[in-house]
Amino acid sequence: MKYTYLFSMMFMSLAFASNTPPANVPANVAANVPAAIIVDASNSMWGQVNGVAKIATAKTALQQLLHNWPANRPLSVWAYGHRSKSSCDDIEQIATPDNADPAALKRSILALSPKGRTPLTAAVEQAATSMQATGGTVILLTDGIESCDRDPCALAAELQAKGIAFTAHVVGFDITNERDKSQLSCLATSSGGRYFDAGNEQALLDALEQAQQPQEPAPAPQIVLSGAEQVVATHRFTLRWQGQAQIEDKVVLVPLGVAPSPGNVVAEAKTYGRSEAELLAPAQPGQYQAHYVFDSYNRRESIATHTLNVVPLTATLHWQSAPMAGSELTVQSDIQSDAELSLVLVEHGQNRLSASSRASFANGTGKLRLSNQSGEYDVILVSNWHANAEELIRQPLTIQPLQTQLNVASIQGQTLHIEWQGPGAEGDKIVLVAKGNQDSWGGALDGDFPAGTTLTLTAPAPGQYDVLYISDYYGNQTELARISVDLP
Repeated sequence: MKYTYLFSMMFMSLAFASNTPPANVPANVAANVPAAIIVDASNSMWGQVNGVAKIATAKTALQQLLHNWPANRPLSVWAYGHRSKSSCDDIEQIATPDNADPAALKRSILALSPKGRTPLTAAVEQAATSMQATGGTVILLTDGIESCDRDPCALAAELQAKGIAFTAHVVGFDITNERDKSQLSCLATSSGGRYFDAGNEQALLDALEQAQQPQEPAPAPQIVLSGAEQVVATHRFTLRWQGQAQIEDKVVLVPLGVAPSPGNVVAEAKTYGRSEAELLAPAQPGQYQAHYVFDSYNRRESIATHTLNVVPLTATLHWQSAPMAGSELTVQSDIQSDAELSLVLVEHGQNRLSASSRASFANGTGKLRLSNQSGEYDVILVSNWHANAEELIRQPLTIQPLQTQLNVASIQGQTLHIEWQGPGAEGDKIVLVAKGNQDSWGGALDGDFPAGTTLTLTAPAPGQYDVLYISDYYGNQTELARISVDLP
C-alpha cells in the first residue's frame, strides 16, 4: 500500500513539475524547478484494477509522463518496497538529476517488482531533502497508506522546521477507504500541493494530466497591522491585525529598513489564527518595523507592516546606603520589564564584561554580592549576561571597607554564644575549629543571623578552639576574623 502511494506521488510531482513551480518560484523559471517522482512498489501494487495489475498500469502512465518531461528540468526518480518484503528502509533513488538517461530510467521502472512495505513518509522525506538547496516538487503515486509507523500529515511541518521547502502532489490509485484518502490528502495539502484520486487507468492518466496544469498560488490574505507607535525597551507590547490570519503566520520585529529574514528578527510570535499577539521590545533603542509574515508551506512573505520607535528604559536603581564590602546588596526598582535582565558589578567606569559579580533581576528586585574590596564601583542593569548584552542603566556605588568582629558573649559548658559583625552574605559562615585540626562546627550565615545578634556554637568536647568568620565569595573562601576560646 505504501509503495503504491509513493508511486502515485511520484507521478503527481513529475506532472506538476513540468509546468508549475513551487509557490515561491516565478512561473518563468518553472522549467528549472527540480522535481522528484516516487513510485510505490509495495506488495499491494500486485492488486488489479479491471483485470490489470496496478503496477503495470502505473508503469504505463509513468512512461507517458516521462516521455514528455522537459529536458532542462532536473528530475530524480525514487521507488520503495521493490527489494525487500519487510524492510522499512527499502527506498532507492533509481535516477538522479545528473544521470536521468531516458533508456536506463525506462529499464529501471519496468524492472520494478512489488514485494514489501510502504515507507512513503520516509521516501518523501528523502526526496525532499535531496532538493534542500533549491526546493522542489515531489510527486507520489501510491495505492495505499503509510505502513512504517510514520505520520505523513506531520512531515511538511517537520521539514519546514529544518528549512526544507517542498510541495508534494499525491495521486492515490485505487484508494477506496475515506480515511486512507484523508491521510494522503493531508500529506499533499500540508505542503501546499494537491491530492488526486484515480480509480482506473484513464482516471490515472487524467490525474497526471491535471497535475501538469499550472497551480496558481493562493492569494495572501489582506491584513492591516497596527499597534503602539512608541514602546519602552525590554517591555512587552501588543500588535493587532485585521484580516484572516493563518495558523502558521507570524508577526516579527526587525530594525527599520532590514528584511524580515530569520537572522534579522529581534522578536516574533506566531498568530495561531488570533487577532493580536504580544512581543518583547528589544533592549536597543531605535526605529523598528513589525512585519506580518504570511507563511504558507514554501511561500513566506511580508504582507503588512507597522513602524514603531523603541525608546530607552528610564528608571532608577535603589539600595541601602553605605553597603559593606563582601555583603549582599539588595537592588530594587519600579521596572516592570518582562525581559531577562541581570545586574553586574564593575569597578567604576569599566566595561560590563569585566564584572566581578552578577545576579538575575526580576520583578523589580535583585541581590548582588559585593566585592570584598572597598572602593568605587558601578552597578549596571543589562538585558542579559552575554557578550552582546545591552546596557540599560548604570549607577555609581561606593563600597565601604570590611568591618568584621567576633566576641564571646557567654560560655555555658561547651556552648558558646558569639556576637558578630560582618558582611553576613549568603554562603558566609562562623565556625568553631579545634586547634591543631580542620574540624569545624557551625552554620552558614544566610540572612538568619543579622549583624548584632548572637550565634550559638557547641563544641564536641572541652579544649582549646578558634572561632572564625569565613567569607565565601563565589567559592573563594577568605578568613575575615578569628578569636580563641578555652573550654575547660
